[in-house]
Amino acid sequence: MVDSSQTDRYVILLTAMQSRLYAYVLSLLGDKEQAADVLQETNLTLWRKASEYDETRVFAPWAYRIAHFEVLAYRKKLGRERLVFDDTLLANLSVYAAERGESFNLRLSALQGCMAELSEQQRDLVRHHYGDAQSIKEIAKLRGMSTGAVAQSLFRTRLTLMKCIERETYKDQS
Repeated sequence: MVDSSQTDRYVILLTAMQSRLYAYVLSLLGDKEQAADVLQETNLTLWRKASEYDETRVFAPWAYRIAHFEVLAYRKKLGRERLVFDDTLLANLSVYAAERGESFNLRLSALQGCMAELSEQQRDLVRHHYGDAQSIKEIAKLRGMSTGAVAQSLFRTRLTLMKCIERETYKDQS
């Protein structure tokens, strides 16, 4: 990432993928705690590899591929004791999840427009929490606010984004 606008776009892409990546990983592992752990590793890897992302390509398949490798690494680390799915099934599920990414592009486009509608303070909050992976406690300390106030602000910002995305997505489908 070279400039803040590239970082902003990457944060938007990464943030928009969170629930889909979690669902994808959960579908492959079948355990909520394991899926949360693997999602964390996936996010770290995606952030470390941000400079390798080609902005001319669709983000979702790239993110799914990285998540797929993180699931494989996790399964290998667990060894035989927790082996639930064989590699063929895992590959088939991976392809299926990636194919479902078509609707993602419409929502991503809406998210980009909706991010532009946020105040600078709201965009900074999203960037710090999701882009820089700062905790609510860390953000509160930096801003001189209570953790409750930061959490509430983040909640309201996400709600605003969700409503905007739904509105824009519905408008585009009409």
